[in-house]
Amino acid sequence: MRPTRPSLLAVVFAVGGLVGGFGLDLAYASLPELSQGSVVTVGVVAILVAFLAWTTHNRLTGQRGARPPEPLVVARYVALARACSPAGA
Repeated sequence: MRPTRPSLLAVVFAVGGLVGGFGLDLAYASLPELSQGSVVTVGVVAILVAFLAWTTHNRLTGQRGARPPEPLVVARYVALARACSPAGA
């Protein structure tokens, strides 16, 4: 599995924004308010993924005497990060 390229995330962001914007413009006369719960949920998930990335990096490089992580756990974190990156864009 290769890392997600920043150019791919930029394309997903641009196309999703355009299609979503035009679609919502056609479906609604005005956009509904975004609930605070969804904003908080996305923020919590972003903080969780960033924390997992930071701690996994420290464990993989052996900083601060951390023991090495289990390979399956690292694979799960990679899958989670790969799935979250287009949603974050």
